[in-house]
Amino acid sequence: PPWSVQPGPNTPVLRLGTATNPNTGHPAVRFDVLDGWKSLRQLATGIDTGKTYTLSAWLEGSDAQAYGDLRLAWLAEDGTDLGTGGASVSYQAENGQQVSTTVTAPAGAVFAAVDVFVGDAAFGRSLLVSDLQLEEGSSPTAYEETMGFYYPEHPRTP
Repeated sequence: PPWSVQPGPNTPVLRLGTATNPNTGHPAVRFDVLDGWKSLRQLATGIDTGKTYTLSAWLEGSDAQAYGDLRLAWLAEDGTDLGTGGASVSYQAENGQQVSTTVTAPAGAVFAAVDVFVGDAAFGRSLLVSDLQLEEGSSPTAYEETMGFYYPEHPRTP
């Protein structure tokens, strides 16, 4: 499924650029925060109730005031947020680091809604996001590009 832009309450503008994570060398999406909070959302399919999943990403801010969140919510087959068992992890710093959170899919979960948020107090700053993955298991493993920020119909070429 494609990513979608979720505007904040003050209808902010979001500029996305491409970059590279200096820690891993992998492609990154750069959020330039022009006004208000921003988010990107993607629905992950193939979720199994009762299994443990880890959401992880590398985040790096342009300075110590840049910050963002990774959030995960469980959705039922009809798209309804189950309102339980979700998680989030926050980041604020200029030195890149991997962040992760591990949760168990609750009864009725069919999709995982993965959100990348950049807060409105990060105005005038940027945040790099790379190596974003949701995987079965209790800890993050080495990033393996499957779909990531690239779509299967537009694969990255060396």
